[in-house]
Amino acid sequence: MYDGVAWSPGSDWSSKPTWTWVPPAAGTYSFQVWVRNAGSPANLDAWRGAGPAAVSQLAPLAATALTVSPLAPLVTGSPAVFTALAMGGSGPYAYQFWVFDGMDWSIGQTWSASRTFTWTPPAAGSYVVQVWVRNNGSGGSWDAWRQLGSLEVIP
Repeated sequence: MYDGVAWSPGSDWSSKPTWTWVPPAAGTYSFQVWVRNAGSPANLDAWRGAGPAAVSQLAPLAATALTVSPLAPLVTGSPAVFTALAMGGSGPYAYQFWVFDGMDWSIGQTWSASRTFTWTPPAAGSYVVQVWVRNNGSGGSWDAWRQLGSLEVIP
């Protein structure tokens, strides 16, 4: 892979006929695949080039929606399903849901690939639900978030 400055190997020699590349940054890239017969002592027996390919800057990750079904008011002891929608960044995304009961935040659903969270309100009151979303491979606390509340829960 050539990034406009230097060539670097995308992978070691392998019998696999595919290679997955994730662009590290916007720019123009060129590629070569080198092939050699099994047991060949040559550096390569054949090659093919491709490119240049332009890679644009990815749109930043955004949590674009957080909805609940059924619509408020919610009822104590009856499940509600929260659904998040995210766009941009680099997927697949990871989602984590949080619930605020007016005093404390608690994790409703730990990090997962699921963009839905089913919550059963434990008591009447006013609640807030947040979804945190991370890009594929992100080690941050979150890359985007969205909040829904104040949600009224009735007995």
